[in-house]
Amino acid sequence: MPSKKQEIFDKIALRVNGPLFDRELGRLEFGYVILDRATADRWLARFSDKVVEVTPEEVAAVYGK
Repeated sequence: MPSKKQEIFDKIALRVNGPLFDRELGRLEFGYVILDRATADRWLARFSDKVVEVTPEEVAAVYGK
């Protein structure tokens, strides 16, 4: 079982360019989301034209941190 620290680092940020829906994955709205690696990879594979992996620095710049 992964530790809490490993779970935190197993997450990635995505920028979503429009509302998306998938029966298996659910719904994503326009903006930024943080997901676990496996789920994010599925969104990227399914909607590669509307979902982009972004750096933590980009998310921080948008939210003013």
